[in-house]
Amino acid sequence: MKRFSTSYVQVVQRVYRLVLLQLLWLLFTLFGGIVLGLFPATYALVEVMKNKEIEDGKMIFRRFYQVYKSNWLSLNTAGCIWVIMFILMVTNIFLFRGLLFMQCIITGILLYMLLSLIYFFLFYIPKQPIIKQIYYSFAYGFAFPKNNILIIACLVALYIGIQMVPGVMFFIGISMSFFLFEKLDFQLSS
Repeated sequence: MKRFSTSYVQVVQRVYRLVLLQLLWLLFTLFGGIVLGLFPATYALVEVMKNKEIEDGKMIFRRFYQVYKSNWLSLNTAGCIWVIMFILMVTNIFLFRGLLFMQCIITGILLYMLLSLIYFFLFYIPKQPIIKQIYYSFAYGFAFPKNNILIIACLVALYIGIQMVPGVMFFIGISMSFFLFEKLDFQLSS
């Protein structure tokens, strides 16, 4: 019975942490006016999630705020670059309206860009040149083909979860996704 209660407490603590991180992500994204808060809040979520020693709610908030504040400018610079790249690719879909083949290729490129954006958050290193890190995030898409499939499966599961239980996914969607992404084994394929 003691083993069951210990396991139960650990599960509840993990769910509490995911919900707290999700709420902090949402709060800081809104605090930044959505556009200027999205990238710093997402990186802060990933960074706090990597640090398993922080269990207390106050400590999680302090660390989240510290990471958000210290990386705000550089991550918003990166966010502008990513948004411009996505806008240019989406514009191509409208330019090639009559060509289904080109639209399929562009949609594939957009999916690859989404994977690269996830890798950007997982492997971001503060104080490194942004362009170099964006370049590396695209390279990681080729370096981890098995994980790409798992990331896509996580994104599909997130989409299905949002469709089936939108209220629950509101409280754990992003944090649960990055929790699963963190669990992936990023060993270079040979």
